[in-house]
Amino acid sequence: MPSKKMPDPKKEAMELKKKKYAALCVALSDQLIRTGMTMNQIKEVYGEPDAVFNSGSINGNFEIWTYDDLANQEKFEDWHPIRLYFDNTKLIDWRY
Repeated sequence: MPSKKMPDPKKEAMELKKKKYAALCVALSDQLIRTGMTMNQIKEVYGEPDAVFNSGSINGNFEIWTYDDLANQEKFEDWHPIRLYFDNTKLIDWRY
């Protein structure tokens, strides 16, 4: 009887991350993501960002979230991360 190959949790996590990145690209292109959305709304659908930059003052908190294109960064030199800009937990802009 052939042995059953066990799933690789790291590989499965990477595949899920790639799918969420692709979904985020489509959502931005199709304007499904809009300013005013909360950090929680974004995180619930697209998961945790790969990097977060925080800056705060007495006027509030500013964050930049970065989602990396894990599927293409090794294949292409011109891959671009997605950056979401939040002011006091609300999305104000993005770049990709």
